[in-house]
Amino acid sequence: MRKTRERGLILLVVLWSVAAMTAIVVALSSYAQKNISLAAVEADRLRTELALQSGLEAGKAAILATQEEQRVFLNGEQRRITLDDGAIIEIELQDVAGLADLNRAPLAVLNLLAAGLEPQNADAAAIVESVVQIRTAEARPASDAAQQQSRQATKPDDANDRPEKPKPAVFFSFGQLAGLRGASRQGLVAVADEASLYGADGKVNPLAAPDSVLAAIPGLSPEDRSAIKLAQVRKRRDDPSLQRALARFGDFLAVRDAKIFRIRATIVQGTRIIRGQKLEATVILEPEQDVPFQTLALSW
Repeated sequence: MRKTRERGLILLVVLWSVAAMTAIVVALSSYAQKNISLAAVEADRLRTELALQSGLEAGKAAILATQEEQRVFLNGEQRRITLDDGAIIEIELQDVAGLADLNRAPLAVLNLLAAGLEPQNADAAAIVESVVQIRTAEARPASDAAQQQSRQATKPDDANDRPEKPKPAVFFSFGQLAGLRGASRQGLVAVADEASLYGADGKVNPLAAPDSVLAAIPGLSPEDRSAIKLAQVRKRRDDPSLQRALARFGDFLAVRDAKIFRIRATIVQGTRIIRGQKLEATVILEPEQDVPFQTLALSW
């Protein structure tokens, strides 16, 4: 009887041991499987980043390959490239002078831009309106005493000798817009499509401007916009209709050699990469330097 009890107890211990070992093996297997999955996801993420970086570099190469006088026509037109591993990347090259500059564009332009955005995206319109309010507050004149002191300190002969200084920037990245009224993700994306932060003087390059930005130029008629779009298609800087528009709207429009560009790269398809992922960079071209491009902004 005693031996029977001992055998039963040993059997019970063995069963419990087997159960415990089974649980441990299952847990270890699950942990290993999870790590393998995480490693695969991380590998896909890394491949995606490298593909987007390749798209960015391809965009830079395309800008360099474009003749200097033709870079003013870079208006965000989409083009596709195929990488060595078969991945397809869609890139957009945009002369930022073709966009409405939130820091330096005349407030009349931004007001009309907000009005144009309102029907499609109220959040985007609210963001631009908030920018106008901030810039208006920043531009309030100083007190009468300060103005008088400034006038006394400035010699009359200096007025024609000194070039006008560019207005200081209020915003340095689109991330600063996130705290403004209406700053939803959809609104920020819509504003980023139409605006920039890195213009030289706030004047718009009509040869690289989308229809929505041209519509924000005060007094520019539909006929003027059609003539400008025709000059864009023909890629003619000397188009007579364009030259007349530049002469009439010189406070808002100007065509200068393009120096700052926005490059967008989007993954269209590929193996073991995340489709739809995007990379956007704003770069300045300095061809005389050893490294011709300097990055002003980068976002994933």
